[in-house]
Amino acid sequence: MKIIEVDHGKCINCLECVAECPSHLFFKETVDSENQVVFVDPYSNCIQCGHCLSICPTDAIIYQSVEKMIKIQKNSMDVKTLFPQLKLLLQTRRSIRRYHPEPVSESNIKEILDVMKYAPSASNARAWKFLILTDPKKIQTLSQKIVKTIGLTRKLVSNFFVKNFFIWGQLRKTIREPSFVVSMDRITADSLAGKDPIFFNAPCVVFLYSPNYGNLAGCDSGIISTYGMLAAETLGLGSCWIGLAQEPLQRLRSLSKFIGIPRRHTVWGCFILGKPVPNFKNIPPKTDLSVKRI
Repeated sequence: MKIIEVDHGKCINCLECVAECPSHLFFKETVDSENQVVFVDPYSNCIQCGHCLSICPTDAIIYQSVEKMIKIQKNSMDVKTLFPQLKLLLQTRRSIRRYHPEPVSESNIKEILDVMKYAPSASNARAWKFLILTDPKKIQTLSQKIVKTIGLTRKLVSNFFVKNFFIWGQLRKTIREPSFVVSMDRITADSLAGKDPIFFNAPCVVFLYSPNYGNLAGCDSGIISTYGMLAAETLGLGSCWIGLAQEPLQRLRSLSKFIGIPRRHTVWGCFILGKPVPNFKNIPPKTDLSVKRI
């Protein structure tokens, strides 16, 4: 999307675009004793957020885009009932680790991606790229490769010198926890037993990757992935964030290359989709958030 200029035949000088633009590219100026709003962007500072298009009451912003604006219909959302419905959706969404084998339909994948494109990102960078993996054999092979990597890691961190002299900080604390070794051994055992301890036999795996554009890349990916997983929930699909895949894919080029991630790109997120087997009956209790007020 590219903002071109203001249509002065439509503009009513309400100055909403001037107030709303985060890059301060709209200005009020006087021309021939008349006030008018102009768009000035000599250094390409526009982040293409679309706030000017969204706020303008007369559609006076001229722009170029493959897609068109969607008008928000008045009373299209009942605010009184929206929050309770949204709250229930957020409370009942569970991480699913058991799936039916039937594939996720292309129409559902398209609908989920269509919702995800509206997710916010730092400075509207929108640097995400997506890889959708639905080939069962390739999913299985990738799972086995990750399990093998976990097994090698298990052996490595069990070495006395490696554990005590080459690993430090939080990672050293983590690998000394008895639960860490137990978890790694369980993953290997499950794989040897014919199970999929990484992707849980889900029929669809979604990877998010991008060039490394700063400290907020991972945060942006978490936001857009949450959009996708919540959208999937409303379509009757289950989802689960797969950190066990994300970490190895970030660290090992051989793994990211296997699924076609380009060089100098980082996998920032991975989640699975499919028709869930479990039918949850209750919302479990959650500890209150730790909040400090200033």
